[in-house]
Amino acid sequence: MIPNQWYVILESREVKAGKPVGVTRMGEKMVAWRDSSGTIVIQGDVCPHRGAALHQGKILHDHIMCPFHGFEFDSTCACQYIPANGKNAAPPNILHAKTYKSAERHGHIFIWWGEEQTTYPDVPIFEELENGYYFTDYKERWSVHYSRAIENQLDVFHLPFPHRTTIRRGNRTIADGPVVKMEGGEMQIWVHNRVDDGIPAKRVSELSEPNRPPFLHFRFPHS
Repeated sequence: MIPNQWYVILESREVKAGKPVGVTRMGEKMVAWRDSSGTIVIQGDVCPHRGAALHQGKILHDHIMCPFHGFEFDSTCACQYIPANGKNAAPPNILHAKTYKSAERHGHIFIWWGEEQTTYPDVPIFEELENGYYFTDYKERWSVHYSRAIENQLDVFHLPFPHRTTIRRGNRTIADGPVVKMEGGEMQIWVHNRVDDGIPAKRVSELSEPNRPPFLHFRFPHS
């Protein structure tokens, strides 16, 4: 994955109060949980003491408790309590688990995957969706590199073939253009598909300026 970017890792509804959730993202094991205010916390799913999976533990007093020795870590993943040492004993400062910068927006949980920053860029979202929208999430595991999956979604030329009975009915195999523009870090694509009537596909220079919204949007990078 491309480092130093925001990535969606979960839907908000997948992480409920009082119940840690373990996931693997970007090849790293993570645990997601909420504090008493409902704020999301994303940390490495490995206790720094003996490597136990923190998602198998409990949430107590805004701490996540390791299921093996009961060590408790706060939202910064600093150890706050070691039961075997007693409640008044200060835990050693070295006991820190990894914490990811996280944010929640529009029903999804994002993490900043990369180097720590003094300030972070805004969580990416398409401006058209800012005023409210309906959505549904669909999950499917593809045994390909993520760049191949992105390439597939942006390839408008294959649509009349594997999708000929669904999203690309009508045997419109000719693709005029397509028109592609960059607006900041966003790629915008206009697709002009038509039935092959013997007239060759038109180049972008032969097409008029698009007067409708783009067919595809793509923000770099994206998961």
